[in-house]
Amino acid sequence: HKRYVEGLWVAAEGAIYDMFDPDRHVVDICPVIKRWVCCSIDYGTVNPLHALLLGVGVDRRLYVVAEWRWDSRARHRQLTDAEYSVKLTEWLASVRFPGSQLHGVSPERVVIDPSAASFRQQLHNDGYLVTEGNNAVLDGIRLVASLFGTGRLLVSASCEHLIAELSSYAWDDAARLKGEDKPVKVNDHGADSLRYALATTRSLWRNEIIPAVTPPNPEDTFGVPGTWAS
Repeated sequence: HKRYVEGLWVAAEGAIYDMFDPDRHVVDICPVIKRWVCCSIDYGTVNPLHALLLGVGVDRRLYVVAEWRWDSRARHRQLTDAEYSVKLTEWLASVRFPGSQLHGVSPERVVIDPSAASFRQQLHNDGYLVTEGNNAVLDGIRLVASLFGTGRLLVSASCEHLIAELSSYAWDDAARLKGEDKPVKVNDHGADSLRYALATTRSLWRNEIIPAVTPPNPEDTFGVPGTWAS
């Protein structure tokens, strides 16, 4: 909170998203989604592939509505890029629109882990609008933390893997001793997918969600100069 919401320079320690509170940020029922911004994917073959579906609700907040995950270790089977594409299409077709009985979501674009060049090409060949994910790690973490801290990002209770990761996503103590801010690279596939989704599509949703700060009445500035930004 001090680093990402208040803008104070303090040491990184412990949980990265310590402002994340399941009681506050996890919802059993999502509102009607007015814009399906993207499907984001952290790619893996031996490691899990983790896909998230991000939308803007009618209440002008961002929602992670659904997740799909393939863990080859747990399932004892690796998938090819073509098989991943088929299963991703099947999953998107199965997602129910909140507030209705309709199924089948078509996100505006698919945002993919920048290291997954072959899978990006596969999805492009299969007709998806594909965007390489923004992988500026610290900037992405700041963005996610700010959205959670201001209550503008919520997660469906159905996204069990993501919720578990957000609660355990932590700073690397060994890197901190060297003066570096780095996350521990363990159980972070959903957290990475969330970063890609938000950082890459910021220009699409930033004017559609509620502002972080409501500007005060200009007559109540008490002579103190300054600017207000959403």
